[in-house]
Amino acid sequence: MKRLKHKVITGILCLAALAGIAVPVSIQEDKNRTVYQSGSSSFGNRKFEVHYIDVGQADSALILCGGEAMLIDGGTNETGHQVAGYIEEQGIKRLKYMIGTHPHEDHIGGLDTVMDSVTTDTLLMPSLEYDSKTYEDVLTAAGENHVPLQNPAAGDTYSLGDAVVTVLAPVRTGYMDTNNFSIVVRVDYGQTSFLFTGDAEIEAEYDMLETGWNLKADVLKVGHHGSDTSTSEGFIHAVDPSYAVISVGVHNSYGHPAEQTIQRLENCGAVCYRTDEVGTVTAYSDGTDIRFEAGGRKMPELEPESGKLLEERSTVSQKKSYVVNKNTKRFHLPECGSMEEMKEENKQYTETDRKELLKQGYLPCGNCNP
Repeated sequence: MKRLKHKVITGILCLAALAGIAVPVSIQEDKNRTVYQSGSSSFGNRKFEVHYIDVGQADSALILCGGEAMLIDGGTNETGHQVAGYIEEQGIKRLKYMIGTHPHEDHIGGLDTVMDSVTTDTLLMPSLEYDSKTYEDVLTAAGENHVPLQNPAAGDTYSLGDAVVTVLAPVRTGYMDTNNFSIVVRVDYGQTSFLFTGDAEIEAEYDMLETGWNLKADVLKVGHHGSDTSTSEGFIHAVDPSYAVISVGVHNSYGHPAEQTIQRLENCGAVCYRTDEVGTVTAYSDGTDIRFEAGGRKMPELEPESGKLLEERSTVSQKKSYVVNKNTKRFHLPECGSMEEMKEENKQYTETDRKELLKQGYLPCGNCNP
């Protein structure tokens, strides 16, 4: 019944999408969040994008490169139709790979709905026996849609357009906690890299460190929704991310993300995005630089003749203007509401690099999250 219900809802969403007219750039306002259909009207012309889809207290990431697409996790049973609809909005008709990092409902719950909606070439899941209706639904959908199931091993590599996907975990079997069986992958595009960790916890992180493999990544999808059972000091040091994305639900009952995790990310100088605060987060790479968009950040229009941007995209970079409070030793974005209460003699405008400010002992404002 659950899968039939999802099929009906997804069908309705697909019909609604087909009723619209696809354009090169589309910005829609939905509860103060910006939904962006990116790049060119031709899916194949899009270089490299990662869409960290806001699915509440769950996980789902869509990766696009050179006309090929990969989905890592599919949200919950309830948000599967949302993920399927989002994929349709991007103009994607086929997924080259679908990864279910591990068989918990908040990661694989929507994968059956997506397979019923979008042609899927290969399903990757860890080699693990798990007894749940959700897990059954995914395997059943794979069988009904003739999607072959593979159990990747650490060290395996896959191609996605011009990107290379490397499996880093699970390193071994025999874990007591299902989270530690999470498939962890690093995706390299040009000189940029993106790490996806599922719900891998400290034990699995330690095993990855022990392999001696390169874990360095520019962007880290933070493990286990920011729980303090993941993102250990040693692991964060090895990854050394410039950016971090936390997929987490608003006012969730788990208290995610943990303050310790946020502090560790701040200490390493990573710019952190949370889906509970900004909605869906999208990263764009040209192979050298990475740009981000999130809720509330709009894109300029395209120049019709050349397809080039009339102005630079709204980006978030590590070097930007900040306002330092010399009294409280905190730094803020210039538009932060705290500016109204700050005494003029305590204000200092600076373009000092974020990491350098942290090294100097300044802390980021908890309100504007610079």
